[in-house]
Amino acid sequence: MPFELKDAQRPESAAEAGEVGDEETESPQSTAEADKKEVRVGLHTRLNNRIIDLRTQTSQAIFRIQSGACTLFREFLLSKNFVEIHTPKLLGAASEGGANVFTVQYFDRKAYLAQSPQLYKQMLITSDFERVFEIAPVFRAENSLTHRHMTEFVGLDLEMVFEEHYHEVLEIIEEMFMFIFKGFKERYSKEIETVRYERFDGYVVDDRRQFSFVQPFELPEDGKVVRLTYSEGIKMLRESGEKIDDFADMTYFLLKTLSNALEHHRRKLSANSSKRSITPTSVSTIVSTLTNALRRPR
Repeated sequence: MPFELKDAQRPESAAEAGEVGDEETESPQSTAEADKKEVRVGLHTRLNNRIIDLRTQTSQAIFRIQSGACTLFREFLLSKNFVEIHTPKLLGAASEGGANVFTVQYFDRKAYLAQSPQLYKQMLITSDFERVFEIAPVFRAENSLTHRHMTEFVGLDLEMVFEEHYHEVLEIIEEMFMFIFKGFKERYSKEIETVRYERFDGYVVDDRRQFSFVQPFELPEDGKVVRLTYSEGIKMLRESGEKIDDFADMTYFLLKTLSNALEHHRRKLSANSSKRSITPTSVSTIVSTLTNALRRPR
């Protein structure tokens, strides 16, 4: 075998602390020193031997957690009378316009990879379906090196009619994320614990765990997350030192600053049990899924 499974699933912090050597960067002269260290398998070797790397407990757990996210997403929406749909991914025209679309040859003419199912969702909503969702690949021709822009990813997408106010959508999204996070704790706690590890007095508790989270999931007791209006978000950003106008767009960097401000606010409130606390899960959910509440007024 090109590497042993125990080396492939060694905690990453061990390498950062110099406790292990990377087998891809070790020089031939350092054999004696390497004998004193445990080897950590690098990404290049993992990808060249992916069928072996997938046998590690960490890789197995990651795939099961990914499957769990889709399962819980589907279960919740079906219970709320959503209809699962499957929309085309080879299109005759760009679905959202712009330059970030992949062009492919479709027999004797050009076709385009779907940037989203948006067009088809809107067609279904106006055809009285009212609530639809899809779990499917999305393609974006964005030449970017950031972790937030990927050329291909699996989208968990939903569309729904609201009768009176867009808060109806926020309530569904809020309840959905609480359902998913609770499902993770109840059904996939073993897999999550396999991926994450904790250090106790400087020692790794279980060396099968490869990645460390800052802290485990913390869910609000009342099942509700904090919502901010656009104006409240602008005010908190200004208090954090950002110089922005009254109608600034909420960019990624501003949302990150706002997330840090909310975490700081949570810590200030943690000693006061009479006030509703903001948990780390609440913060991430606000920034990731309740952005509609922070959109510029139209």
